[in-house]
Amino acid sequence: MRGPALFCLLALALAIAGCKEGDEGGSGGSPGDSWATLAPLNEPRQEVGVAALGNRIYVAGGFRADRSTANTVEAYDVAANTWGFVAPMPQGLNHPAAAVVGSRLYVMGGFLGSGPAVASTSTSLAPTTHVFPMPRATMAAWLVIPPRAVSTARAATIP
Repeated sequence: MRGPALFCLLALALAIAGCKEGDEGGSGGSPGDSWATLAPLNEPRQEVGVAALGNRIYVAGGFRADRSTANTVEAYDVAANTWGFVAPMPQGLNHPAAAVVGSRLYVMGGFLGSGPAVASTSTSLAPTTHVFPMPRATMAAWLVIPPRAVSTARAATIP
């Protein structure tokens, strides 16, 4: 999946991540277009990493409502309109980037720790990249790539 289709899936994931039961959307730009409320995340979070792989959208890490940093990862099944937990990351990350290369989901960068002061300290930067090899997803295993020479919370992903 490339270009506009991937963009639409990622936009959908971001919309879903922020939806709560009872939220109502407005009309789209074209006659007949409208927003629909889909299944909410099992664990609402913000400042997450999002990537699409196959017919699923993955949401990794982020801040929970209590400001703790999540290591949880959820997969949204587009066809079934359901969320399910997959293997948690080895450590919690907030503000991570996520990308897919081949059949692997990569979650990188971001911050470790919790609370509002996290972003103000460079010692809280996540130095490693977590890789979820999807063909082995049922094995519930993440791989950890060795740290980069310079850690940063900044990242960009390109489909």
